[in-house]
Amino acid sequence: ALTNAIAVKNKKLAMQLLNDYFKTESGDEKSNAIKVTALLAEQFRSFLIALDAQSRRMSEPEILALTGWSSKRLFMVNKTARNFTIPKLSQALLKLENLDREMKTGAMPPHVVLDLIIADL
Repeated sequence: ALTNAIAVKNKKLAMQLLNDYFKTESGDEKSNAIKVTALLAEQFRSFLIALDAQSRRMSEPEILALTGWSSKRLFMVNKTARNFTIPKLSQALLKLENLDREMKTGAMPPHVVLDLIIADL
């Protein structure tokens, strides 16, 4: 739901989903923020792979062979990836990498850092 909210640029919903997650998830805030960051990075990498394959005019069977995905997963990834561009995804992945580093080494609360990243997407 968070990725979809980001994809359609519904920042209010994305922030609400994050807030709900942090209120209901057990564990410390830092661990939970790292989980969300990892999940977003994995999904954004999938979108980037799909968009890159499309830009190379690869056929669906070629993409499936390359990625090992099912047809259903490729359909879902392509559906959401349409809301992004390759440069935007590359930028988002860089921000997520920096966020991960900040959470592991910095003093700013992880939830605040993640909110800032989402607000900027």
